Amino acid sequence: MEWLPLPNKTNKTTPIVLLPKPTSTPLKPDTWQKSNITKNWLFKFGPLLVLGLVVLVWGLSLPAINPRHMDDLGLLRIFPLSIYAALAVLLISFGFMVYRLETHPSILMLYVIVLIFIIHGTPTLVYGTLRYSWAWKHIGIIDYIERFGTVDPNINVLNAYHNWPGFFTLNAFITQAAGLEDPLRIAMWAPVFFNLIDLGALLLIFTSFTKDKTLIWLAIFIYYLTSWVGQDYYSPQALNYFLHLVILGVALRWARLAVPPSPRKLKRWFRFNWVAIVIYKFLRRSNRGQLLTTDSPPLNRLTIVTIVILLGGTIASSHQITPFMTIMALAALVIFQRIKERSLPIIMIVLTFGWLMFGATAFMRHEVTEIITSFGQITENVDSNLRDTSEASPGQQLVSKMGRGLTLLTWGLAFLGGGRRFRWGYWDLSIALLAVAPFMILAGNSYGGEAIFRVYLFSLPFMAFFVAALLRPHPRLSASFLTFMITILICGTLLTGFLFAYFGKEQQYYFTPQEVEAGAFLQNIAKPNSLLIEGSRNYPSRFHNYEYFTYVAISREPDDSLMNVVNQPIKTLSRWMDNPDYTAAYLIITRSQKMEVDSLGEMPLGSLDKIEQALTRSPQFQVIFENQDAKIFTLADQIDNIKP
Repeated sequence: MEWLPLPNKTNKTTPIVLLPKPTSTPLKPDTWQKSNITKNWLFKFGPLLVLGLVVLVWGLSLPAINPRHMDDLGLLRIFPLSIYAALAVLLISFGFMVYRLETHPSILMLYVIVLIFIIHGTPTLVYGTLRYSWAWKHIGIIDYIERFGTVDPNINVLNAYHNWPGFFTLNAFITQAAGLEDPLRIAMWAPVFFNLIDLGALLLIFTSFTKDKTLIWLAIFIYYLTSWVGQDYYSPQALNYFLHLVILGVALRWARLAVPPSPRKLKRWFRFNWVAIVIYKFLRRSNRGQLLTTDSPPLNRLTIVTIVILLGGTIASSHQITPFMTIMALAALVIFQRIKERSLPIIMIVLTFGWLMFGATAFMRHEVTEIITSFGQITENVDSNLRDTSEASPGQQLVSKMGRGLTLLTWGLAFLGGGRRFRWGYWDLSIALLAVAPFMILAGNSYGGEAIFRVYLFSLPFMAFFVAALLRPHPRLSASFLTFMITILICGTLLTGFLFAYFGKEQQYYFTPQEVEAGAFLQNIAKPNSLLIEGSRNYPSRFHNYEYFTYVAISREPDDSLMNVVNQPIKTLSRWMDNPDYTAAYLIITRSQKMEVDSLGEMPLGSLDKIEQALTRSPQFQVIFENQDAKIFTLADQIDNIKP
């Protein structure tokens, strides 16, 4: 290539600029433009094509899933390979897109939404019935409110729900306003709905910490890869968890304290000058790396307080444990000078204890002694949350280990991520406080063996942020291929643990249409003041007219009583059912009951099958309903008591 001087058309002396002489075979016009257009088109529409392909493969895979073929590993063994392939493509593609600076946040949001639908929409579309026995009981509370227009705090069965009725009252109103006979269809899609609205709350929180798009969306994606505890179903917990996150998001975004109190003001609180100076330096340094300004319009104090009162009042009247999680989180932010509205935890305390004293009096009258006794018993409260799985089936033992392993892995990665951020100069004090605050609940109560799971759930958004920080390279550096591979490896490991922990118990959580039919038959045929004996509580029950009956679950009986039923089912059950205190007595045994007691080891293996066979052969018992998955018995001499 030769260089030619640029002609000088003026009389002034100008430097000569050399231009390349055209080659003998010049490039075709616009070849490079076409190349760039193609490249831009791929980056612009490629992610959408990948998402479309993932959704298509997922949708075509659903008809191949037969929930009746599940074993003690739930859905894991009956998922076709195409489902796993779709999740793998989604994960790899997201890992690539999240590190591209040009990726628009809306694309990353679509990835998360598709993940939510695959994970939480699959059971709804495949089963066609409502999962979880407790969700059916929640339908029953709404049915009660619709029939009577009120609740009964002194009721004997499921009285906690009548003492915290906020969720059920709201859903009874929605059901009636929508003209629905019952909220079953709404309940079936609740996991998808709650996870979608949680996405908005998580965005509100994470964008209060940082403007780093990669860190924000990586944290959100990791949150959904690790949220395995199953509290997103049709329940007060799911709604109140969302409201809890919204309250924290409002406080962090619009009530943030940008400048710590002066040493003079701190001295009033801590008396000693040196203590005030040490705390002042700590608080000032803790602002390193903190996002102190936002693009959102400011909210005045009255608006913030009003939001907390409305949402906090709903939480206080809907759930027992969530208000205390909110109190601890807001108190931690106030004590460590992260937010300026010191009244927020006080408002939550007033709302919570006000409801306990005036709204849930009937419940607290019987439970206050146990609550006081368990307070401060941290070791006992933790131990009661760790179920002994030695009697469970091999599959369920593996599922339990995977759930615990995923929990510990998430916490361990979060600890490393927090340390990495600290070395970079990001103290992230607000995030660390919110990650640790839920652990304080373990000092209060075991919450029926579920407190440790609630600790994990409420700390998870902030743990996920630190896990993402472990994977995210320094903001001044671009992601390398090694970073991408490590991200895919860790996220793939988290996803594997999640699939085991979340889907591993679906054999118990799934109810066939035949079981639903049996449950509805029993609820409608039984007269008021009937005794309903259940193999276990794991079946569709208490969803209609539930307050009329007395329920006894064989699997919940003390060991001596349980073994009497297993070894002498005719003699024991006929004595139970021939009780003059009840108008009639019925025994129901279903497929899902058998799956639960056998897989979890709650009864000797095959016990319910043995009882069912003995009662079927006995002339003392009469089968009044039977289908593929359920049998309902009554005493032969009580057959005339069946309601027409």
